[in-house]
Amino acid sequence: MSERELIKKITLSAISIVLIYFFTAFISIKMPLGSGYINLGDSCIFLSSIILGPLLGPLSAILGSLFADLTNGYPFFIPFTILAKGLESLICCSLYPRLTKFKILSLILGSLAMILIYFLSYYLLYGNSGLISSLFDLIQALVNIPLGLIFIKFYRVYQKHHHSY
Repeated sequence: MSERELIKKITLSAISIVLIYFFTAFISIKMPLGSGYINLGDSCIFLSSIILGPLLGPLSAILGSLFADLTNGYPFFIPFTILAKGLESLICCSLYPRLTKFKILSLILGSLAMILIYFLSYYLLYGNSGLISSLFDLIQALVNIPLGLIFIKFYRVYQKHHHSY
């Protein structure tokens, strides 16, 4: 990897962390019972995963989401967030380039992994009363998947017309 490519990767990683943090922490709706929040951060996770690949994609997803948990008052979710967002990103960036048709499946499977991990976290933290929060995660996925596809499409068009990265 050339020095220029390395600088681009580092820059894109930093931008991804900030976008994931912003879309997670500030474009969000708090859920009842203090069990997290619905946000648009996953759409940025999908985009950064596809751009950055299996190392920097999950790292950016984890760091952006972790900082959002810290600033939104959910530090106890950080271990679950590391697993949920890291796995979501890893699944997305691993499957997306391999799928010739139905690339959306990579985003769906990544989202399902995130939902499952948070489902387990709600059960461990809140018992049965926290399980309703998984419905909010499902809603979050249903909003973020199409938004993520739009972001990816815009990036691909930009990339094609600007011959960069």
